Amino acid sequence: MSLSKIFIDSLESEDEISIWRAMKEANRVFSELLPPDTSEENGLNYFFQNVKTLQPNDRFNELMQFWNDIEKYIWDWPDQKLEDFWIIQVIQKLESVQQAFQYNMTLEQHNNEFLVKLQNLSETIEDTNQKKYLVRLTEKDNSYQVKNVFSLKWFDEEFYHPYRDYILCKLIQWMDEGGLVILVSGDRKVTRQLKGFKLGNNDWKVCRTDFLESLQEMVFRINQEDKRKGLIPGYTIADFW
Repeated sequence: MSLSKIFIDSLESEDEISIWRAMKEANRVFSELLPPDTSEENGLNYFFQNVKTLQPNDRFNELMQFWNDIEKYIWDWPDQKLEDFWIIQVIQKLESVQQAFQYNMTLEQHNNEFLVKLQNLSETIEDTNQKKYLVRLTEKDNSYQVKNVFSLKWFDEEFYHPYRDYILCKLIQWMDEGGLVILVSGDRKVTRQLKGFKLGNNDWKVCRTDFLESLQEMVFRINQEDKRKGLIPGYTIADFW
């Protein structure tokens, strides 16, 4: 029986207590399959056909499907609600491994000139005082719309978090394909500031101040669903916001 089915079959209703009990049952079964004292090496071998290339096997796919199926029930839970579940810890660990692998693989596909520009952009974002979040905008019918929102809580080179690698991979993608990204900083809405970056052609440049002023209302008006779209497996909104 799949982990998703165990969760769904154990779910008596959609209130928090029932979800918790269903999570606990899925975690119990998973812990029998992969005990909490499993070494990292054995854990990786359990989920990947080839550890060097991180080629996933059916067990990995089942675990990710489990996350996809439970995410709608727990995405807005406080982070401490999930931290004791072994199954969530494993999902987070696998996400760390995959994000680091993907980031390093992506770097290898670009030359030194590109990497210097990426480093400069990364440092510009990281060194911004009281940085809060990035907003990816898309243009349609001569107007802009919010595409994604990414918290900058863990965008710090000194303290590794897979979400930083995730954002860096996105920046690389947008430098390749093109994109408009707005950096929001400041503690309070009335004192928040914007920095804009136009990405594309393997480069980036800072947007004009008057252009950013026309986008203020949009980038300040993000909601919980916007934040949800920027999450990665194993984490809830409370982990980043």
